[in-house]
Amino acid sequence: LHARRIIIPHPDKGVIDVTAPMPPHMRQSWNLIGFDDASAED
Repeated sequence: LHARRIIIPHPDKGVIDVTAPMPPHMRQSWNLIGFDDASAED
């Protein structure tokens, strides 16, 4: 995973904004080291 979120300009105005959910193994890693995985949603 290189980018969890990407925002690119749309040719007809506006933007395309795509965000991937955090994979379960990453949530486990975050929880293991004390990070709040809920903050990953921002």
